Order: sequence, then C-alpha cells, then structure tokens
Amino acid sequence: RKPRLDPEQAARLVAILAALGLWALVAGGLRMRDDTRHVTLEHVRDDAAAAVRRALGDQRQQLGRRLQSAEFKAAVAAGDTAAAVAALKRDWAEVQRAELWPAALEAQYAELPRSGYGTLAVAEAAIASGTTAVRVLKAGNAQRLALAAPVEGGAQPLLAYLEVPLARLTAGLESASVPAGTYLALRQGGGSVVERGDTELNT
Repeated sequence: RKPRLDPEQAARLVAILAALGLWALVAGGLRMRDDTRHVTLEHVRDDAAAAVRRALGDQRQQLGRRLQSAEFKAAVAAGDTAAAVAALKRDWAEVQRAELWPAALEAQYAELPRSGYGTLAVAEAAIASGTTAVRVLKAGNAQRLALAAPVEGGAQPLLAYLEVPLARLTAGLESASVPAGTYLALRQGGGSVVERGDTELNT
C-alpha cells in the first residue's frame, strides 16, 4: 500500500516539482539558444575563413602575375631595379610599398629594428619556402598585409616585397554578423589581428 501525503506535504511537493519544471524549461531554453548561437557562429566563422582564403589567394595571384610578366623579367635581367618595381606596381593601385632586395637581406638586417622584425620574418619565410609568403605586420599606426616572394633571373637572387592594406584580408570578417554574446577573431600566432563580438570571451 502506497503511503499517502497529507495536504501540506502534497502542496510542498507540487511547489518543488513546479520549481524543478521551471528550471528545466529555463535551462532547456538557454541550451537551445546557446546551441543556435553556436551553429550560427560556426557558419559565420566558416564564411569569414573562406573570405580570408580568397583574399590571400587573390593577392598571391596578383603578385604572381607580375613576377611572371615580360616587363618585370626583362627589368630583372637588365638589373634595372626601378623598372622592376614599377612593373610590380603596374595596375595595382592598392600597393602601398613595393621593393626589390638582394635575397641575402644584409641591408634589412643592418637596419634593424627600423626595418621591422615582421618584415624580415615574411622575407625569410619566402626565401625558406621558395614561394610567396604573407604576414600581417604593423606599419606606423596601421596594420598591413605584407607579401614576399623569391625572384630569379637576375645577376643574383632577389626578393620582391610588397605591402597592401589589411582591409583586403579582413573585409569578410569585418562585415560578418557575429551573434550577440559570441566572439570571433582572425589570429596570427598568439595575437589577434581583428576581433569581433564580445572580446571578454577572448580567453
């Protein structure tokens, strides 16, 4: 035979069950909301990552086309650095800095720290890999996207170095609609290049 509850005990049990039911509803609602935000953030992250990859690919292709141009190759073969740099910048209005250096980088090392450690890092990466390297670095109070690529065909190995506005890389992330209470960042190494959303979540 089941024990019976007196009216006071029954009222307490109803109140407890009601409280438990309310908690389950709130917790479930929060979980559903968090799951929805998480899924949305994943989509935003994936779209932003794809936009960054496209932007990097576009900048690499821009540089690659100029390195392969007849104008650039002829200038390099002739030892005409000014003409080679002009060929790199041809019809590329966004270029904010374009230079051609001996691949030994002796002048750049001699001018440290003024020449910039980030600049040397991307230059060394290009030389080590034998292909175009990219890196975000500071130029004054602004950030830029630096590209470096090894160049052959001259009297000595050379390195092409360019800087373009960082906006070419970050436009997709900057325009992304990040859900409230979430955080998204473009990172390089241990630092954030661009942050969106609740930066207090950057832990």
